[in-house]
Amino acid sequence: MTQPAIVTTMIKRIFKNPRHMVAVRIAGEMRRCLNLDVNLREWTLVYRKASRTAESQCDAFGGRHLLMAKSELVLSLSEPLVRPFPEALYIQTALRDVKIEIVDSLVAQNGRTLFTTEHNREKLRAATTSRRSQLYANFGVKKVHQPGGEVTWHGCKRDTPRCFGTVVDETPDYLYKGRWTPPNHDIIPWDYDVDIGVYSDDVQHCEWLRNSQKGSVIDADGYVWEKATEGDFIRVQYSSANRVHVDIFPFYSRNGVMTKDTWFKSHPQDREFPEHFLKPLSSILFVGVFASAPNNITQFLELKFGKGVIGKPQSPPLEEPQKTPQEQAASKSRALQLHRRLERHIQQSKKIRQQTRNACIDTQPKKMLLPRSRLPVPNKGQGSTAQPSGDTEPLVTWKSDSEEDFEFQPTSKAAAREITQQLIKDGYDLDLTPDDDDLDLIPPKPLTQRCSCCNPSQTCSIM
Repeated sequence: MTQPAIVTTMIKRIFKNPRHMVAVRIAGEMRRCLNLDVNLREWTLVYRKASRTAESQCDAFGGRHLLMAKSELVLSLSEPLVRPFPEALYIQTALRDVKIEIVDSLVAQNGRTLFTTEHNREKLRAATTSRRSQLYANFGVKKVHQPGGEVTWHGCKRDTPRCFGTVVDETPDYLYKGRWTPPNHDIIPWDYDVDIGVYSDDVQHCEWLRNSQKGSVIDADGYVWEKATEGDFIRVQYSSANRVHVDIFPFYSRNGVMTKDTWFKSHPQDREFPEHFLKPLSSILFVGVFASAPNNITQFLELKFGKGVIGKPQSPPLEEPQKTPQEQAASKSRALQLHRRLERHIQQSKKIRQQTRNACIDTQPKKMLLPRSRLPVPNKGQGSTAQPSGDTEPLVTWKSDSEEDFEFQPTSKAAAREITQQLIKDGYDLDLTPDDDDLDLIPPKPLTQRCSCCNPSQTCSIM
């Protein structure tokens, strides 16, 4: 850094307001001060150009710049250095209402230029796009409003197997995470599909509805039309891989009441309704298009969902439903069985551990195979050699100090077999197919490996 005055000024600003960060623009870069609204509950990021009165403090700063923050602030973030940087940093600081103070009186010199070739710049753009997609996936961001008004969507695509986890008890998992879909001319926040009602007579007038009753068909846009397996209705899926769908229910009129042949007991709103709600039809803005809807919409929805459903929408309860006495008794019985099985496993584990501990204790070699008195090293000078005790016969004897006079006593095959067995017990590995006439011995493994069950305070010795 060849401009110490910039660093000094930034440090002074940091200590003046330690909860904020300080930024200095790089020469040649545009000054882009942005406000950032992070709404993880609704999966969205909204970037906006800061007003002129608030341009000295921003939530995010575009273009290359110097940035300084106290280490305490940086270390308090969950992923402070994740890429793309500093975009990921600003998302986290905006959640904490940390502002960026821009020092307009200072401009930092441009450093060494990176990515000078078009090939390297293209690789950088591809890597940044990939990292941004991964960042949004990790942070749970689905929708981003860019400063220029462009809206980009991330996450769920045609080739994505799932857009959210398994739905349990008619409640998607994202509700348990404190999230929902924004209720703005869209599906209700706690729902995860769209239901459409049509006159059953109109099914034969639509080619795709008519063909779907014969089997699964895919249209030119990749949507899958098929007859649902749960009942007499048609399901349109996003793609063959992505099972997000729209259900189309055929209704028919009977004595002035709209009814159908398939009902869901778990859906209280799935009920008959008077046909006068459909004569005439009205029009509402829904998911970006004007869709046909019943007349007197408020009265229709209150018939389906109850009084006050428009003014006071309520999400389904997230606590577990109350269990019946039979279900509670069954749960206690299963818990007791699991507890007993766990106790049996614990006892079996203790027994096996004790048996293993006893089996791992090294035993002393038998005297008849390996005498306690080891063979002394021959001394070529004068001096007497220690003689082995008379209780056992040594493996090797000698009568002089000369190496040529060593006399090896032949052993029987039975004795040789016992020696081999004892060496194996002592931890030696025998090369049963040696490449010469001598006996090949591989040194034993360390004691800690052969006696792995011994306690650290115990020691084992081999005579």
